[in-house]
Amino acid sequence: MENYFKGKNINLIAFEKYHIEMVASWINDERISFGNGPRFPISKYEQNIWYENICKDKTKKKLIISKEKENIGMISLFNIDHINKNSEIGIYIIPEYQGQGYAKESLYLLLKFVFYELNMHKVYASILDFNVLSIGLFESVGFTCEGTNKEATYSMGKFVDIKIYSLFKRNFIKDRNLSCE
Repeated sequence: MENYFKGKNINLIAFEKYHIEMVASWINDERISFGNGPRFPISKYEQNIWYENICKDKTKKKLIISKEKENIGMISLFNIDHINKNSEIGIYIIPEYQGQGYAKESLYLLLKFVFYELNMHKVYASILDFNVLSIGLFESVGFTCEGTNKEATYSMGKFVDIKIYSLFKRNFIKDRNLSCE
């Protein structure tokens, strides 16, 4: 598989049909999905329909995070708005590879492309307020909290807030420690 987004420790590769079963197993893994709001297990049939819809939707792009030919997560752009030049971003890494810098490097690679190739003005992330690991990750690459959508989703038996984090192109500085060249 050719690597379009090549980093120092990881590569971002196209989400292909043969990834469907793997991604479904990640979505159905509570260790991964707990921080993403209410989840219901999905079937192979539902995952196939979801994949077909993703392929047709120009406002969504998904990439698999790969480390030495092992797939360790997914990073996504969605709500891509080419007119207003903004997009939402989301990421997850399987538990065995969390806390090792792969998410940060993946974010950097995709943000570099989004700002310098797609010419987006702003990228934002919606993060459940209890997901402190995600908040720390996004803050570590320069995202700041724009505000809070109070009691916006029901998760783990209660209504929780969603924090909106954003990063503007003008504030995105290439971190030489994450250089992808």
